[in-house]
Amino acid sequence: MSGNIMRTGSPDWWIASSGTYYWVLDYLAGQVTDEETAGQLRAASTHGFRTFDLGHLTPAQRREVVDLIQGPLAPAVAARFPGPHGETVRKFVDELTNTAQSWADPA
Repeated sequence: MSGNIMRTGSPDWWIASSGTYYWVLDYLAGQVTDEETAGQLRAASTHGFRTFDLGHLTPAQRREVVDLIQGPLAPAVAARFPGPHGETVRKFVDELTNTAQSWADPA
């Protein structure tokens, strides 16, 4: 099983194992400052939604999520999933970090 993060209108999707996908959603929910965004992320995780569409967020909400993906997410994953057993998770998150570049709104 897998989970996906995407943005409506972008051809780029991130696909990862469901465990990694839900861990990322939960991490992001715990880090965002906007309660509405946190609620949407938590609902997707709690209810087992397989896709989270960043297109449903406001530009400011999306910017915060993309900034978290491109900033503190990778170090958090490295700390939580160290060593050879975490290699797959770290690879998935590296792919997410790269894909998120295409989801950022133009400045």
